[in-house]
Amino acid sequence: MEALNARRREAGLVVCEMGIGGHTGEVLHGFIGAEERLEYTVIGDTVNKTSRYCSGAGEGEILVGPETNAAIAGYIPTLPRSVSTKQEGDLPAFSVDWRNVVWQ
Repeated sequence: MEALNARRREAGLVVCEMGIGGHTGEVLHGFIGAEERLEYTVIGDTVNKTSRYCSGAGEGEILVGPETNAAIAGYIPTLPRSVSTKQEGDLPAFSVDWRNVVWQ
C-alpha cells in the first residue's frame, strides 16, 4: 500500500490510506433476515469489537485485540494502546509493529 500510494502521489493521483482492525473470538454466522430478504452475515460481540478496532486504526495501522495479540505474541511485535468507544469505554488494543517484522 505504501509503495502504491507513493507512485500515485508522484503521479498527482488520489491515494488510499486505510487502517485495519482484527479481533479473535466466536461469531454466529449464517443467513439472517426474513423470507423475503435473507443476508449471509456474522454477528456477535467479536464482530462488534472488530468494528471498534477497525474504526480506531489510523492510516497504515493494524490494531488487534488482546486475544489476537496473545496468538501472535513472539512472532510479530506489537505496541499496547487503547481504543476509545462510546459503547464499551476504552478497549485494550495492540498496534502491530508490522514495519519491524522480520519475515523468515
